[in-house]
Amino acid sequence: MTSTTDGTRAPMTVPAFARRVEDLLGCARELSGALADDPSLLGEFPDELLETFTRDLHLAIDAASATATVVTGRLDRRLGSVRGKHIASRYATTTTAAAAPPDCVPSSCTPWRWPSS
Repeated sequence: MTSTTDGTRAPMTVPAFARRVEDLLGCARELSGALADDPSLLGEFPDELLETFTRDLHLAIDAASATATVVTGRLDRRLGSVRGKHIASRYATTTTAAAAPPDCVPSSCTPWRWPSS
């Protein structure tokens, strides 16, 4: 018997992409909420695990930021410039390092949880 698979991934469908975005947001909010609810949780992690979490969280943020930049760029091309306009109560940006809103201060804003409007 022979295999016809060539090792390439099937393209992601729109519904699958939407589920992944929803899952990513849910996971990010859950992690942020866990630390907001119990800041002492970080003290329970051994150093090696802290290093791993730090690296992996930054890699996840980089990948999500790159994806958001590409998606925002597509939106920008379809609708015209989205710079300075609100999308879902946030300012859209096609730059990879989005700045926090001016009213966001460290005590009230984390990378995952923006102040409620």
